[in-house]
Amino acid sequence: MGRSTAGVIGMHFRGEDHLLSASVINDEGFVFVVTEGGYAKRTAVEQYRAQQRGGLGIKVAKLSDTRGGLAGALIVGEDDEVLVVLESGKVVRSGVSEVPAKGRDTMGVVFARLDEEDKILGIARNSERDFAQPDDGSSVGEAEIDAAADRERAHTMTDPMPPTEATRSASSSRPVVKQVRLNLVYIDLWSAVKVSSLVSTAVAISVFLSVILTWLLLNTVGVIGALEGVIGDILGEGGGALLALLDFGQVALLGFVGALINLVSLTVLGSLGALLYNLIARMTGGLSVGFTNT
Repeated sequence: MGRSTAGVIGMHFRGEDHLLSASVINDEGFVFVVTEGGYAKRTAVEQYRAQQRGGLGIKVAKLSDTRGGLAGALIVGEDDEVLVVLESGKVVRSGVSEVPAKGRDTMGVVFARLDEEDKILGIARNSERDFAQPDDGSSVGEAEIDAAADRERAHTMTDPMPPTEATRSASSSRPVVKQVRLNLVYIDLWSAVKVSSLVSTAVAISVFLSVILTWLLLNTVGVIGALEGVIGDILGEGGGALLALLDFGQVALLGFVGALINLVSLTVLGSLGALLYNLIARMTGGLSVGFTNT
């Protein structure tokens, strides 16, 4: 595809799920995941079967509220090292081999011990295995954070003069155009049933009330009586069955039957429409909608 294309659906998600990580795999690697509560597990890549595009994925770990949700995932080797970054600013470094290989549907082992309010924000593979320990006795993670802070202070001291008020006003006066493109790739069937049933119920009530009000209006202005007289003059006693159809009870029954037919047919059509759209979206990528603030 070209640069300006929207692409096609790669996988579907359940509920509020979202994509956490994507990696290129090899046959000898492991899927390494870490939870926000400091637990980790690794599973051989071969335990995850290949799926076609648009699938819902395969379970990677057994999660619980006490261990938190997934914080990151990597494809690693037996001899790799992993760094995890904590919300408190600390970094924990450990070898992959210290985490035993487990099956897919397991909870993992303790990887980092955290304070009560701390949690893991992300993980990364260590690309510099043999860097030296700082002379002051601090940990590698603390030294890296201090070095980053020193670079930030040096950058701040060498920053040019801040912009003037005129420059800020000129830049703020220019409108910022924001564009958003959304792809509708899936319609939940149960949601479609509920919405279509509500709409069909409203239509059915409208149809029934319209029939009743129309009969009352025609009866008030004398149209029903005139029709009964014309039918009696033309058909005589043989028009009894036709005259019965003009009775209020019969008209109300016919209106109720029509409303019930509308209720069932519109609900079924809404559900079938959702199924048909999901099928088409799997092949075409769904309906693309663009928004802009101008």
